[in-house]
Amino acid sequence: MDAAGLQPAADAEDMTVMRVVARETFSRDMAEILAADIVSAYRSLDGTKSERLEPAVSPRRGHHAT
Repeated sequence: MDAAGLQPAADAEDMTVMRVVARETFSRDMAEILAADIVSAYRSLDGTKSERLEPAVSPRRGHHAT
């Protein structure tokens, strides 16, 4: 169980989660543009070959290079 007391999904290893944090001034227009961009990116990526990417390890312990 996770911190919220929920059981993880059976296919949780294959699941990707995107977290979005918005400021108070984030307008509905901006939200609609963001949602459209996310849908567009999903459709574009959904047709590509799936491969697991491993993050590069940073020289700083516990950090990932970007």
